[in-house]
Amino acid sequence: MKYPSLETNGHDPRPVVGLVGLGLMGTAFAATLLSRGFAVVGCDILAERRRQLGEMGVGCVEYPREVCARAEVVVLALMDSDVVDQVVSGAEGLLSGPARPSLIIDTSTGEPESTAALAAKLADRGIDYVDATVSGNSTEVALRRAVFMVGGERPMSAAA
Repeated sequence: MKYPSLETNGHDPRPVVGLVGLGLMGTAFAATLLSRGFAVVGCDILAERRRQLGEMGVGCVEYPREVCARAEVVVLALMDSDVVDQVVSGAEGLLSGPARPSLIIDTSTGEPESTAALAAKLADRGIDYVDATVSGNSTEVALRRAVFMVGGERPMSAAA
C-alpha cells in the first residue's frame, strides 16, 4: 500500500488519518472517519476544539507538525489559502518537523493560483496533494450527502 499509515500505526490497529482544522467541517469529517473505523489525530489552533474532539476519541495535538508524526495522510479543513499556507509551511507547520505527510487532501476553499502553487511545492518535496473542495455544509458531511470536487494527479485522486 502506498500510504502505510492507512493500514496501522503500530499502537492502534486502526488505519490513521490526520486532520487539521477541527471546526464544523473538521468535526464532521472526524466523526465520519471514526465511524468508518479510522483512528484520527487532529489539530486546531483552539484548545477548546481539541478538547471537544478528544472527547469524541480523536487523538489531538497542538501543532500541525505533530500530526505528521502519527499520520502520513493528512486532511486539511481550513478557511482559506492563507491559513492552508501557514498550516503547511509555517514555523510549526506540516513541513517543519522531521516527519512529513505523504498525502495531503485539502478540503479548504482556496484560491486556484494558491492551490496550484501549493501542489507544485509539495510535489517538489515528494508529497502527493489532492484538492477536494466540499460542496455542502457540515450537516451534509455528517449525513454523507456532501459532494467533493476532487482534483489532482489520477493516482492520488483515486487514493483520496
